[in-house]
Amino acid sequence: MILTFNVFALTDVVKVGLFDVAPFSYINGKGELDGVTFKFLKKLETESGLKFNFTILPYARLVDNLKDGNVDMGMFYPSSKNSGDFIKLSETLGNDNIIVLRSDISAKALSDLKGKIIARIRGGKYYDEFDNDDEIRKVDSVNYAQSATLFLARRVDGFIIPRVALRYLIHTNNYRKEDFSHSIFVNHKKNFLHIRNGLSEELKKKLEIANIEVIKKYKLKKLEDLL
Repeated sequence: MILTFNVFALTDVVKVGLFDVAPFSYINGKGELDGVTFKFLKKLETESGLKFNFTILPYARLVDNLKDGNVDMGMFYPSSKNSGDFIKLSETLGNDNIIVLRSDISAKALSDLKGKIIARIRGGKYYDEFDNDDEIRKVDSVNYAQSATLFLARRVDGFIIPRVALRYLIHTNNYRKEDFSHSIFVNHKKNFLHIRNGLSEELKKKLEIANIEVIKKYKLKKLEDLL
């Protein structure tokens, strides 16, 4: 299901795609857009003086829509797989990625996970050493809540997740923190503002400048600061 929110009924808008994964962007209990990525992009909208038309859809479809020019901009991790499909415009706020493991698994590095089963978001790219290691068995999930469910049911040995998403899951589901306390750090990965091919130079410049100014004005270091 694709939901579109027309924030301003004007013709000159930037069509912004959001991927539907809490706590980054999602529909809250009031039926409104919410999430740390959405909050950041709303600040970007104000700072740039542009008008954003937000569309929320699954991650893989967001990438396809950006490639096809159906949306103008998205904010997500870069991947060499999409090189040339659209433009990687500006580095922006990132996330600390971790792999939460069962307490009985002794691991201090990714190399210790060979043969283990790790849940990940379908289509998500975190770190080449993890993504491309076929000896670390991967199970795809639709969102981080499903990854956590698989983990608690002991159907997987662990799951990869940004720290901000884990904080959100524990808080919203009243999980016990100790059930998720055993983890290894994977990386800090920056998100990028990605734009479709053919977007005007004027719009690109406004977005680049606004990105820098928002981070500076609100003293932001990572998306977790907006949780």
